[in-house]
Amino acid sequence: MVAHGFDYQPSQTWSGNANPAGWYQHVYAREVQRAMLTAAYPRLAYTPLLHVRHHLAHAASAYYLSGFDEALVLVADGMGEQESITVFHGAGAELTLQASYPIGSSLGILYGALTHHLGAPTSSGAGRVGCAWPAASR
Repeated sequence: MVAHGFDYQPSQTWSGNANPAGWYQHVYAREVQRAMLTAAYPRLAYTPLLHVRHHLAHAASAYYLSGFDEALVLVADGMGEQESITVFHGAGAELTLQASYPIGSSLGILYGALTHHLGAPTSSGAGRVGCAWPAASR
């Protein structure tokens, strides 16, 4: 089985705007994901492909590898399918969504916009930009 850390579904959000609708049809649709996997790895053509919500994938990798029996898990990145920040409660083998904040709240997208404004190509400059503050007078 191959797990893919995005699970986009067709929605009014995607279909109401030509740009996101095009991304969905050419990148995110399940049949496109299957075709890309098969093209890159022909031996996996008949392997089951499991689509996992992006933030759930992050939360699972943090919680299940942590060694904790119970934990609160915060996921904050540019965006998942519809959210930018999620909070999960992990207990035993279960991860339960506690809170979710929409893409409009994304600090990652704000940071990406800043790096784009500074001239970095999309999705490439976030790790290369830092901030420096003047030292206090001595």
